[in-house]
Amino acid sequence: MRRGVRILVTDRQTVVAELREPDLGGTAAGEPMIQLAGLGRIRLPAGPKRPVPESPVHLSAGTSRRILDELRRDEGDRDP
Repeated sequence: MRRGVRILVTDRQTVVAELREPDLGGTAAGEPMIQLAGLGRIRLPAGPKRPVPESPVHLSAGTSRRILDELRRDEGDRDP
């Protein structure tokens, strides 16, 4: 993401999330995580990342989009 760019994530024209450059206020990038761990709010990883095995599920391109579109249509039917 380029500095100054803000991406708004919407659900039916309502903003539900915002992606932007973090405001680190001059701190090191990992410092907020260390602070949260010190407060017991999160746990830091115990070791390096392990590779994730490839999924045995293989679907044709566009399957996720079709399913989401169907779910959204069904939800639209329930609106008063």
